[in-house]
Amino acid sequence: MRKIGAIVLTILILSIAFFVFIVPLFNDYSTPPSFRITHMDGGLFVRWYSKVPLIGKIELDGKNYTENCPVMLHKIFVPYFKRATHIRIVEMDRKIEVHSFCINIKNIKNSPIIIGLYNYSEIINISVISKLEFEEQNFKIEKIVSNNFSSIQKLCSYDAVVFPNGDINHIMGSLTYPERENLVRYVREGGSFLGISAGASIISKYVIWKNKDYENCNFSLYPGKLIGPLNSIEIFKNSTKIRRYTGFSSEINLTNASYFTYSGNISIIATYENPNRPAAIKFNIDGGRVLLFGFDLCNIKNKKLSELISSEIEWLVL
Repeated sequence: MRKIGAIVLTILILSIAFFVFIVPLFNDYSTPPSFRITHMDGGLFVRWYSKVPLIGKIELDGKNYTENCPVMLHKIFVPYFKRATHIRIVEMDRKIEVHSFCINIKNIKNSPIIIGLYNYSEIINISVISKLEFEEQNFKIEKIVSNNFSSIQKLCSYDAVVFPNGDINHIMGSLTYPERENLVRYVREGGSFLGISAGASIISKYVIWKNKDYENCNFSLYPGKLIGPLNSIEIFKNSTKIRRYTGFSSEINLTNASYFTYSGNISIIATYENPNRPAAIKFNIDGGRVLLFGFDLCNIKNKKLSELISSEIEWLVL
């Protein structure tokens, strides 16, 4: 019996030693790059960056929350229990753990949702911020310039990148090829992109604007066509209505507005009066999300349309 007791005691001591001394060696007690946590109703929205595409996993309170595909910008929502003090972040390559972080969440400050708003027109940017009311949704706006597109890591510090409406020639020529390539890769690797009318041209494969053709074969996310402005197309009048499949409609001005063609696995959010002219679309691409509006988001007075816009932006970033 004494031998059995000694064996049990030895096993117990070795187990304690393993968890106290050995396990910490495999955990990094720092935080991963671009790490941030946002406290939300019912849980925590956790984001971080990895230098290569990996599958992220969070261990919290004895449960695992794992991503579906390898990405560089990781976004995981986990239910939060007040008794929990630590989370363990794991990065995996083909189910093999390659890195882990043990983080005391009590010491982490709450971070807002960070939106990178491409800065090529102060007036337009102010309109976008005002209409989308990012601040009321716990969003923080940071204006970004072409230098922010110089690396994937810089872009991954943002939960979404927004290209507002504006002059299409300025937009199409505002980024270099490497910068546009980084934008596309950012989205595919877990990022989110919001394009508003002409702002959607930067990631559209084909653009027809004032009867002039543009083509982005190498740097596109949306495989269809962006066509506009609507006030230069005969079938449209100076104003038209936005319709949602649930039935409500709202009249908008068509200056600099555009529509999309059906292409690929996209979801149509709203159309113009002609149901074959999508006014807003969204889709997933690899690990990221894309939301495109063909109409400007300022001066919209219809409450239901404003609510629709807000709900789709929430889908985009969360």
